[in-house]
Amino acid sequence: MTRLSLCCALFLIACTPESDTGETGDVDTDTDSDSDSDSDTDTDTDSDTDSDTDTDSDSDTDSDSDTANVAPLLENLESTPQTWVMGADPVSITSTATVRDDDDTALTGATVEITAAYQEGYDSLDLASPPSGITATWSSPTALLTLSGMAPLADYQAALRGILYDNTGSVGMNGSTRTLSFILSDGVDASAPVTRSMQIEVR
Repeated sequence: MTRLSLCCALFLIACTPESDTGETGDVDTDTDSDSDSDSDTDTDTDSDTDSDTDTDSDSDTDSDSDTANVAPLLENLESTPQTWVMGADPVSITSTATVRDDDDTALTGATVEITAAYQEGYDSLDLASPPSGITATWSSPTALLTLSGMAPLADYQAALRGILYDNTGSVGMNGSTRTLSFILSDGVDASAPVTRSMQIEVR
């Protein structure tokens, strides 16, 4: 190659315009667009997933709330002891107790137990005239009066107020204070025990 030809070739190379820069810019623009698209897709997916999770959680909570049973309550039992006097008539174990159940209108049972200082053959609990639908059973060996049968709350309240304590005590009877424990049942849950003292006066 002659010196003249070499100079012409170098001149042509130097004067050729650069075209890669524009193409590179186009590639970057497309890449950014794709990135934005992926970001939007991920955001939408996460949002949908969170929404579904919250919905399921709320549904489970509502279901549990609907099926939960509320135990009955015995309220307004006297805080002062009842007193039975030797040789006197039987006495009521309560005249103020009230029966409550926030999700039921009836009970299936109740018990009253002499849990302290019980003396078999002397102490007893009795419900002479139970309301319709309620049966009363006294067990001397276990010191337990059991009320059973489906009946309205008001009838169980009346039944508890109608229970009498008696003692056939004479010489040798135990004069210690008895404890009476009350429990209600709605057929699913039982109430917490509520107690009242029964003082015994020996003469």
